[in-house]
Amino acid sequence: MEQYPITAAQRLHLVTLQNACEKQVLNICVSLFIHLDVDFDALARAVRRAVERDDSVRVRFTCGKDGTARQYIVPADDRPVRHVDLSRMTESEAMLELHRWSRQPFEPRWDAPLFEIVTVAMPDGWNGAFVRIDHMLSDSCAMIVLLCDVVELYAAEVFGTKPPADRAPYLASLQRDLERAADPVRTARDLAFWKEQAERAGEPLYTDIRGPGHTASGARWAHNEKHDLTVGQRTFILESAPAERLLEFCEEQNISMTNLLLMGLRTYLSKQNDGEPDISVRNYVSRRVPRIARKAGGTRIHCFPCRTVMPADTSFIEGVRQIAAVQNQVYRHTDFDTLEADRLRRERWGAPADALYESIALTYQPFPMRMQDDHLNQIEYRSIWHDNGTAVQPLYLTVMHRPLGTGMDFYFKYQAAWYSLEEVEKLYYYLMRILFAAVEDPEITIGELIRTV
Repeated sequence: MEQYPITAAQRLHLVTLQNACEKQVLNICVSLFIHLDVDFDALARAVRRAVERDDSVRVRFTCGKDGTARQYIVPADDRPVRHVDLSRMTESEAMLELHRWSRQPFEPRWDAPLFEIVTVAMPDGWNGAFVRIDHMLSDSCAMIVLLCDVVELYAAEVFGTKPPADRAPYLASLQRDLERAADPVRTARDLAFWKEQAERAGEPLYTDIRGPGHTASGARWAHNEKHDLTVGQRTFILESAPAERLLEFCEEQNISMTNLLLMGLRTYLSKQNDGEPDISVRNYVSRRVPRIARKAGGTRIHCFPCRTVMPADTSFIEGVRQIAAVQNQVYRHTDFDTLEADRLRRERWGAPADALYESIALTYQPFPMRMQDDHLNQIEYRSIWHDNGTAVQPLYLTVMHRPLGTGMDFYFKYQAAWYSLEEVEKLYYYLMRILFAAVEDPEITIGELIRTV
């Protein structure tokens, strides 16, 4: 089978794995249940058909003689789909079992499957599937596309709905990424940009959600936690009406939800750090602008710092537009290797390999789970994202639309050695106050927001 290099996005995950003590660190785990009786034999057939249609989940990684990781795609096989009946358990017992599955690493990793889909009967009439997949194969967008495919394939057989459209091939998307990465003109341009970013405005300043005093002695950076990676997690649900109001505000102001959230988070960090104007937040970018990439599966995550310096008299909406200007520059250079961009910054300022300049990382997932047949959108769904039991950065916020777009989930995953649940709850509380105060008065200044929320 033909082998291909791994992409920069995959290398980011591989290095994370190599530096992690807990080898389940790359697990992405989600369960999707419907409040209906399910034909589990038909659901298993739908799972197998979805795997046949999605070459990204059939990727295997291998280690060459020179130690370089490469990837290849295997044909679909006839592996049985495991079924587990948890319906006789209590809800809490069943959830604990799913959480236990989410903490199981893939062993072995080389030349072996890195995903599993289990059909599950849950208590109280909920039925569906649990997915555990390695981050080198998938990101959250690819996971949503895979789940929708399973549901639509199942419905086509059981309910006679229209089958889903063909999936876009991962291989074509991979080859496109590798060609772009090999383009010397593009690579040189990206390298020049990230070198300039490392120099611009001097050394960044680490700001913590707990307030000042958490940098290394005499430094502007903080040491990343390397020993206690115990995870904490909390999901807050923003109901449909307020979520729609935020989306309407973005449309009215011609701004993106990502930039609105970044502005809200940086305002909170400024509030917590005595009005500090120099704030950095790490933003995760899922590079899925080409149409083929949206349906192709795979992992396309890169992450880069969003640094802004805003005085207190900056209006909130002007702050969002400043973030947009920064992000528009960054988006032109997101094919660059995240690890190399971070190395350039640390090298410029003499910071060690474990140095942090951001306490918060953000992912906004703009694609809600939505079926092409509207009858399927009327079914009562429940989705749960399960943590993998380890956290490699202080706080990671994923904001995603709930199934069928009924509100938004704010999923916080954080290092319990750094933050308490109360501190995370406080962050969410003030983030909502900041955002909705700005919705009511976009011209309110950062200083006024800090004083009044």
